[in-house]
Amino acid sequence: MDFLAAFGTLWCLFSLVLFLPLVDAPRLFRRGAALLLTLQFLALLAYGYGAAAPYVLATHDLPALTLVLIGTATAYGLQAHRGSSSRAGQGRR
Repeated sequence: MDFLAAFGTLWCLFSLVLFLPLVDAPRLFRRGAALLLTLQFLALLAYGYGAAAPYVLATHDLPALTLVLIGTATAYGLQAHRGSSSRAGQGRR
């Protein structure tokens, strides 16, 4: 079950790396997703070669950080969308 979380995180981060530039997300979110993707891949690779410490990183820590990144990026996107819609509504009056 832990590896399902680890590989699901890898898939989500790869999707974020592809998706965030398409929606013109700030560079901080794009670099954060790329950094977390690299760390997740390296942790899984190191665990595959017999190191025990990357197991916790790949199955617990990085998935939690990925959820934080997705949550903050979503909150930023919603705030930016609401800000642009309220400005567009002011022009119609």
